[in-house]
Amino acid sequence: MLEHDLVLKSGELYLVGNTPTDGSREHANGLYLRDTRHLCHFRLTVNGVEMETLSAVPHDATHGVIVSANPHFRSSDGEVIPAQHVLLEQAIKLDDRMYVNIILQNFYRLPVKPSAYRFMLGDNSEVGIRW
Repeated sequence: MLEHDLVLKSGELYLVGNTPTDGSREHANGLYLRDTRHLCHFRLTVNGVEMETLSAVPHDATHGVIVSANPHFRSSDGEVIPAQHVLLEQAIKLDDRMYVNIILQNFYRLPVKPSAYRFMLGDNSEVGIRW
C-alpha cells in the first residue's frame, strides 16, 4: 500500500504513499505518528506474485481504497493464470491506529491464496506473515 500515491491523516497519525521528497530520489512513504516513521514497507503477494495497481483512491482524509489485479503468472501446479482474474482490494482506515481490510476475489477456476505480507518497520527491521 505504501508504493501508491495515497496520503491519509487522522490526528497525529498519517500515512504517506510513494511521494518523492526532493531531487535526491528518496521517498517519505510510511506510517507516521508524531513525525516518527513506524512503518516504511507494506506489501501483499498472491501465490508469490505482486499485484498490479488498478486504482488508489482516497475517499476522505482518513479512508482510502487500493484495487489491484494479477499479472499473468503460474499457479503452484505450473498452470498459467491470465491477467486480471484475481482482484485484491485493500481498504485502509486511520483513526488512533491503522486498519486494513483485505478482500481477495478469484475469478479463475484454480484456487489462489494470499501467500505473504511483508512489512518493514521504521527501524528497518522486517516482519512477515505467511499463510
